[in-house]
Amino acid sequence: MYYENGNGVLCYAGIRAISIAANTAYMVVDLSDTTNWKHQYTDHIDLCFVNISINGSDDFNGRVELGYLENVDAENGDMRIIKSWPIDDTIKYASIITDNLNFDGKNGYFHCNSVKSFLPMNQHDQLFQTDVNITGPDGNVLYPSGNGDLVLKITRGAGNVSVGLLVGYVTPQ
Repeated sequence: MYYENGNGVLCYAGIRAISIAANTAYMVVDLSDTTNWKHQYTDHIDLCFVNISINGSDDFNGRVELGYLENVDAENGDMRIIKSWPIDDTIKYASIITDNLNFDGKNGYFHCNSVKSFLPMNQHDQLFQTDVNITGPDGNVLYPSGNGDLVLKITRGAGNVSVGLLVGYVTPQ
């Protein structure tokens, strides 16, 4: 994971998850943490791009989802799903699935802002709680979930999966 700092300057964050064999959540960007994530503001995240690579075992059945959180408390949280990649016996694209999302068109970036969102929601997910830490891009399990955080969720039914993710984002004033 690496960053460039400053107002309006593109920040980067990445996750490398290898051979995941259980339902797992990852902190991609902790919106309230400006020490470990070198962004300047904490109102919301604007995504510039997402690059993802998903490599499931032959028997992998599940989904990989990218989203941001809202209504997080000590019991659970709601995840607004930006993009979902379902993989099962009927959807085996290739041994490695890659996807690139670019949000730098004439309408600007993708705003991860629950006030303006009509995205589908995964409600009451116990993987996201204010009193339970999840793993961040640096490999440390130090990050409690909070409103506005950008997260990656792997839901597994069978097999295992490896995921590489890189996002570019800004935190506007």
